[in-house]
Amino acid sequence: MGGKEEINFFLKEVEKSIPQKELALKPYRYKLTLTKNKKINNYYLDDPSALFREETGEGLTSTPELQEYLHAKIKELHKSTPFGAPLEWDEVKEIFPRYTLAVITDVETDKSFQGERRGGTFHADVQPLTARDTQVLKEVYKGRWSWQRRAVVVEIGGRKIAASMNGMPHGSGKIQGNDFRGHFCIHFLQSRVHKSGKVDLAHQMMVWKAAGRPEYLFNKASPEQIINLVLTALDQGDERLLALGLLSAKGNDINSASRKLVQEIASIALEKMEPVEIGENPDCKEYNVKVEFYYRNEQAKREKQGPLNVLTDPATERHFLELESLVDLLAK
Repeated sequence: MGGKEEINFFLKEVEKSIPQKELALKPYRYKLTLTKNKKINNYYLDDPSALFREETGEGLTSTPELQEYLHAKIKELHKSTPFGAPLEWDEVKEIFPRYTLAVITDVETDKSFQGERRGGTFHADVQPLTARDTQVLKEVYKGRWSWQRRAVVVEIGGRKIAASMNGMPHGSGKIQGNDFRGHFCIHFLQSRVHKSGKVDLAHQMMVWKAAGRPEYLFNKASPEQIINLVLTALDQGDERLLALGLLSAKGNDINSASRKLVQEIASIALEKMEPVEIGENPDCKEYNVKVEFYYRNEQAKREKQGPLNVLTDPATERHFLELESLVDLLAK
């Protein structure tokens, strides 16, 4: 937040706002951080009409003046941020109906192209609008079509929404002359796969990355979920997401180790996970897992079974997969 006058105005309007009992801390679209006298206070909101104040755990109905101020701030944010709002599919499908055009921007490369939603019930089935748009999409995937998930921001009518796409043409496609045989999928928060009806973890990880909050799922994950998140990040070849879930018991560099793992492993799937009896250290849980994976530049599928350790940071109660146990499991 800005200068002293702006802070004082905001605090004055907050104090005039009416408490709302039904509001609770949840994944809000926006976070506003105020620092005064070296004290940090966080406020969360979905729209200017109401705020959640973290310090007191209360919801507030905004005054008209505060609503006007917050509306202007959100408008500024939408213009300046490279990220999108993490909106759930039930809301997005109303904003992004069939035959609506969107600008799709890949978070990693910053390449943008136009796409049109042509269908999809549980997520958006989208087609590139022109042959040039198809070319850009293929450039994002380094010239090869792929099922790999990528974090993207979907802009519709000036509104930026966090999403995840794959880059594989499949199914039907009716746009003529776009050099794209079929459609590709775009998932949003709580979107589901059409065939299974299940939420896809890899897509959800990319949605939060596109929202500028890649750590969100890791911060709230259980030990079992951390194993799934780490292996999913490795399967997607995303070294930055992978590093978020790893901790070295020996002080090894996590970033370089994550990069090396991504360079070595082409794909990986968790087949089985069973907890082992808790040992003497309450901050370390062992799991017996079975994984199937492929090394890069190898055709043969590998299968390994062995231990993975999940470490807990006592200060934050955040769980991490022990780097060394993962490296040992996947060693040739």
